[in-house]
Amino acid sequence: MLLEMILEQATEKPEPKPASQFAGRWQNRLGSSLDLSVDGTELSGTFNSGVGVWNPAAGFHVRGFVEGDAISFCVDFGSRGSVASWSGHFVEGEDGDRLVTLWHLAQSVAHPHTDTDIWNSMMAGSDEFTRVAS
Repeated sequence: MLLEMILEQATEKPEPKPASQFAGRWQNRLGSSLDLSVDGTELSGTFNSGVGVWNPAAGFHVRGFVEGDAISFCVDFGSRGSVASWSGHFVEGEDGDRLVTLWHLAQSVAHPHTDTDIWNSMMAGSDEFTRVAS
C-alpha cells in the first residue's frame, strides 16, 4: 500500500535513458566484478566474487531488469547455498559511472528451529560498483 502511494505521488518522471548504459564490466570496492549484457530491459551476465572462500575466478549467473536509471539483479551462488539480490540506480558523475545499490543475501538453513536461525541466515548492506574501462 505504501509503495503504491509513493508511486502515485511521483509526478516528475526523469527523461528515459537507454538501458544499454548498464552494459559492460563493473567492479565494487571489495574486488567483485559484474559483467552485464542488456536485451531490452532484461539483464544477464556473470558475477565474480572478490570475497569468500571459493575460487574468485568462478563466475555465477546474473539475471535482472532495468527501468530508466533503476536496476535490480540476482545471483545464485549455487553450491555455496545462498542467493543475493541488488537494487539501485545508475549514477553518472565526474569520476565515472556508478551503480549505487542495496543488497540482500539469504543463506540456506539446513534445519531452522527458531526465528534466530532464520534471522542469522540473512544479511543486508549497500554496495557501489564503478564502471571498468574497456
